[in-house]
Amino acid sequence: MTSYCTLQHMKRLLSVTKASATNCGERTGILFSNLKILPAGNKKPSERCFTSLQGHSEHSVGSTVECEKSVIQLYKTLKKFCQPRCGLHRLPAAGKHSSSLFISDASAQNTSLVETDLGLERRVAQKKQLVKNIKLRGMKIDVDTFVEDFRLMKRLENEKHRLEREREEIAKKMAELKKCKDKQEDVRTTRELLTSQGKRLKEALKELQRSWWVWEERVMLTALGLPNDIRAQTPEEDILVLESHGEIRDTPKAKSHLEIVKKNDLVRFSNVGPKAYYLLGQLATQEQCLLYSMADQLTNNHFHQLSCPEIFRSLVAEGCGVDYKDKTQIYSLLDKYGHDTSDSLRLDDFMHIQGTSLLSFAGYLAKTVVQTSCLPYRQFAVGRQYIPEGELDLPGLFGVTQSMKTVILSACPDRVSCVTEFNKITALVWKLYHKLDLAMRLVVIPSRELLLCESLRVEIQMWAPGVRKYIKLAHVSCIDDYVARRLMCYHSNSQTDYKQFQHLQMVYGEVLDVTRLLGVMLEQKPSSCDVFQEDLMWPDFGLGNQEPSVASEEYILSLQELLFSPKP
Repeated sequence: MTSYCTLQHMKRLLSVTKASATNCGERTGILFSNLKILPAGNKKPSERCFTSLQGHSEHSVGSTVECEKSVIQLYKTLKKFCQPRCGLHRLPAAGKHSSSLFISDASAQNTSLVETDLGLERRVAQKKQLVKNIKLRGMKIDVDTFVEDFRLMKRLENEKHRLEREREEIAKKMAELKKCKDKQEDVRTTRELLTSQGKRLKEALKELQRSWWVWEERVMLTALGLPNDIRAQTPEEDILVLESHGEIRDTPKAKSHLEIVKKNDLVRFSNVGPKAYYLLGQLATQEQCLLYSMADQLTNNHFHQLSCPEIFRSLVAEGCGVDYKDKTQIYSLLDKYGHDTSDSLRLDDFMHIQGTSLLSFAGYLAKTVVQTSCLPYRQFAVGRQYIPEGELDLPGLFGVTQSMKTVILSACPDRVSCVTEFNKITALVWKLYHKLDLAMRLVVIPSRELLLCESLRVEIQMWAPGVRKYIKLAHVSCIDDYVARRLMCYHSNSQTDYKQFQHLQMVYGEVLDVTRLLGVMLEQKPSSCDVFQEDLMWPDFGLGNQEPSVASEEYILSLQELLFSPKP
């Protein structure tokens, strides 16, 4: 397996070696001693490429003829056994990027604002785990091709480094000859030979650099589409119910919240768009009461509130695993001429609107180093979230494309503390929802329904009598270091020593979708507004005089068997 670029590079190496070899047993300008072509009988395409051998970094060539023969044989073998993949004779030129996180150095105009560290060495080494991950999520990624491309890229990188070392050695020899005062003919001849070798090495390195850019871009663009690792606690196919609360009243004549709000004039849906809504009167007041109540509980549990922007760059969206080119995932803004910004060459200048979400915290922590002693660092935000399509099959408040939400994020130092924090937050939120006395359940979501950035997700689902099924009201997810590796989110006790920087591990949750919650409360407790009074008789998330932090810690112990042990 190789490409047109690789074969052209070998041609260049051939021409350079012909001109660089000497008859005195001296080293050639380009070394091929650490290259080996495997036998033709090897059936694995990836093993048909040249393979580096350790311990043979130098080699002496007895004559120009011998050197030429070895290189010619090398080139013929590569050309015979390394056919271009899928009938393509040429890869696209490097620099035609389609990512804001990675822009090839071949692009002279643009550069990325971040340096991603996707841990590809580990993921390639754990190929079986990656294949299983892709299969469980129902994704279509050719892992075998990706692994082969990655290994070829690394070999080209090693060759590039070796050629650079050769140039440095020639530069050192030239510096030594300049200091030499001897004007003998052999000194002048040696200097001319080294100069000639240096120029040809420069050209060979330039050709190799172009090939490496192509393969690097190919590998990185595929790698950015890989999902997060799946934690062992995630079920493979069906949801796992951890606990249920409340009683489902089987009433065949259950009213939809649409009937209730129409009767009591609590919601007005826009005549221009059925997904636009206006909460009226006491329902609007109740929305704010629930938001304030949840904010109080989170503040008492050491969460710090943020007021976040709603518009984000493509860099932040892609860093969270959002495909900003997919109009079903995120709204994209038009430029001042009314054109889609996706036609622009400046990918990092795209603007998208999603509202209060994971992107809010990702943008806040991007290219930031948090003091390790401050972890876990808990944050929450309250605001409107915009979903391009929502759940179109759900009526009324359940299927709107914008809703008020409370979202949280906790940054942790490692995977063990990450799952411990996940347990604490899940227990806290589950306990708070008990106060509402509604029929609900706590479930673990299977692999196929996880987002790219998630390794584990738990949802609080409530029973909606009007549609006779459970709908999601809140969730808590393990993000691990997925976002941190893409957006340079670090923690360290040293702000200057880069070697001590470690990627943050994150737990993210949407702990309150107040728009849906109002719909569920209307359907499960219709008596509270059948006879419309001055105030709706609904509870909030308050826990009375009991300290919420103590209550949540106690509840964690009771849920320990339902939740997950803190193992990496």
